[in-house]
Amino acid sequence: MESESLQRKAEPLTSAQDATETPDPATVRDNKQKKPRRRHNALRTIAFLLLMVLAFDIAGRYISIFAVDGLVFWRTTDFYLEDRNSLDAVVLGSSSTYSFWDATYAWNQYGITAYPYSTPQQPLASTCYVLEECRKTQPDAVYLINLNLALVTDVETAMIHFLSDVMPPSLNRIRMIEYLCDKGGFEGIANKLEYYYPIFAMHERWRLCHLPEKGKSGKNCKGGSVDSTFLKNVEDVSGGFYFTDVRSEIPEGTREELDHIFSYLEENNIQAAFFMSPAPTSEPVMEMINSVCDYVSDAGYTVYNGFEHFDEIGLDVRTDFCDNSHTNISGARKFTRWLSQQIIADFGLPDHRGEEAYLSWDEAYEHYEWVVRTKQMSG
Repeated sequence: MESESLQRKAEPLTSAQDATETPDPATVRDNKQKKPRRRHNALRTIAFLLLMVLAFDIAGRYISIFAVDGLVFWRTTDFYLEDRNSLDAVVLGSSSTYSFWDATYAWNQYGITAYPYSTPQQPLASTCYVLEECRKTQPDAVYLINLNLALVTDVETAMIHFLSDVMPPSLNRIRMIEYLCDKGGFEGIANKLEYYYPIFAMHERWRLCHLPEKGKSGKNCKGGSVDSTFLKNVEDVSGGFYFTDVRSEIPEGTREELDHIFSYLEENNIQAAFFMSPAPTSEPVMEMINSVCDYVSDAGYTVYNGFEHFDEIGLDVRTDFCDNSHTNISGARKFTRWLSQQIIADFGLPDHRGEEAYLSWDEAYEHYEWVVRTKQMSG
């Protein structure tokens, strides 16, 4: 009995001793080692995910080179190689920009540096974001905006890809993708992911991938088109033009986008003008062209309307077009000559020929002329 009593009295003492007992040194050491190990594993996981994101981005971009023969890729990415504030002008727009504007020819003839930041089917809704992108390195340039963009109201998958695939990662790129997806009705991450990482869309584009032809990469051409059709083809478009003084109603969405552009230009104090590339068109489209040009002009901006000055430009409908939407190189140089004279007179752009800082333009002109000769002599 006495021993049992002593045992019961000793139990609380044993518990108290356990509570204050020194932890096992091995356990303490293991716990201390686990914390930095967990932090190290977390950092490795984050680093791995970042590397995967970077790998997807790089893979998507470089596969895009072969998916489009590098035509779009080099025209746009070479823009970022231009020295800061070295361009007199930046020419924005779709294929009706780079098939009408020959930057190296403008340089050779007038000594102005006017680079085309243009992609196929570039939507009007992207204009403010493209302006924001270009102004990162060329804040003082004159911006020439192609109004042919206003003739297309829909935003489609290819339109977004041609821009997002070649634009470097940035907050501006994210905002552009989100805005264009909203305009195009592409909702949800599953429908947007391919624009952030083009490689996810390559199952639709693998069939386009092939090595570019000799001299067809478009690199070091200051945005000049090296497309075979543009350089070699001649199409008679005599019956494709329709001229009228009639105006039609501008769609509300188009007016909203134009107003958005006007506000952006004003808020950022940007020197800008608009132009319209003259190409074969229908009566309803010509009526819309008249209305759009009026709307922009009424907002206080200069509009260089190629349709109104068709004879002055000197375009020959039998020899200066490569198809029913674009000039060939002969027509492009006529249009370039005319537009160069207009912007030099209106904005006082200087002649940089002979200046050491602009030697790359002399080199680009010689290179582009070689590309043109090579393509035109090929079968």
